[in-house]
Amino acid sequence: MNKTIVTLTIMLAAAALVAVFSSPATAAVSGVCSNCHTMHNSQEGSPMRWDDESEPLSSLLLGTCLGCHTTDGGDPLGDTNAYPYVMDTGNLFNDGNCLAGGFFPNTMGTGNNDDNHHGVSVSQINLPAGYAADEDMGPGEDWYTGDTVGNGLACAGSNGCHGVHDVVDDMEAISGGHHTPGAYRMLFVGNTMATDGVAGVPAPDYEEDLIKNELGTSEHNTYSAELGDYSISELCAICHGNFHNESGGPGTDTGTASPWLRHPTDVLIPSDWIIGDEGTYILTASDYKNNPVGYAFAGDTPGTQRMATCVSCHRAHGTDNDDLLRWDYDTQEAGSTTAYGCLGCHDKQRGS
Repeated sequence: MNKTIVTLTIMLAAAALVAVFSSPATAAVSGVCSNCHTMHNSQEGSPMRWDDESEPLSSLLLGTCLGCHTTDGGDPLGDTNAYPYVMDTGNLFNDGNCLAGGFFPNTMGTGNNDDNHHGVSVSQINLPAGYAADEDMGPGEDWYTGDTVGNGLACAGSNGCHGVHDVVDDMEAISGGHHTPGAYRMLFVGNTMATDGVAGVPAPDYEEDLIKNELGTSEHNTYSAELGDYSISELCAICHGNFHNESGGPGTDTGTASPWLRHPTDVLIPSDWIIGDEGTYILTASDYKNNPVGYAFAGDTPGTQRMATCVSCHRAHGTDNDDLLRWDYDTQEAGSTTAYGCLGCHDKQRGS
């Protein structure tokens, strides 16, 4: 198994990746407990951590999040498909060789650029782009604390995206999630694992075949964008609240109807719009890869109930493109026959 041990407190993300309720067996870890845990962090006087650091990790773990989810090989699912990799130390990952949430870059720019255009930096202390200070999880309590608490952006808890958001520690925030996942990718809008999980249906291979080969139409994530569910966009909006919200209304940053102030999410795409390559509903693997839509239900029946979500355009962990986009924004040219990206939905702006 190829993996590189990383000692940073880090983020594991979109978002990623993608967000959905799944059956309890989905992504549940099995096997020998000592593959991941140690009782005393000492063997013959030497620390048991994979990075040889002496300080014990929470939950008796042998490694940090990226200790498992980082590789020096080129396969984002690894030789044994044991861990979904979101970072590689050899700069081998790209937009055709990654998993659903994209990939973290190894090096980041400096200065005021939060994400170096294409990625999110490990341990960055900048506030998230579009951060709304009034987005909180309780009275006077901002959700994101990465700029002030801990080591900046992390995987989970109040510094990251996964797990509950009322604790700082990554492992406490996702406690039990690897064994009995309560939500897909352990993504929660609130702090109750039993009820606050983001809804949807996962691809069993984390979209590896879809991204690498654009094969098949069944191996893709399906997102719920229903107002009655916790949607992936609602999760993103906790931090990026100035860009969108779920309900809209007078005086909000998004609104509920055109002309939009910012791109809407969880809003129905008109049924007469021709999306991608297949007419009035998404069907081809290319469409699922470049412009996945959300549905007003957690199933995957194609039809007119299609909604734009944050991850219809972005990958949470990063891409080769500016702004974590799924595609190069500079290729979006009105009058062209491009059928992905902005023009993947906005068919009236395409050429014949």
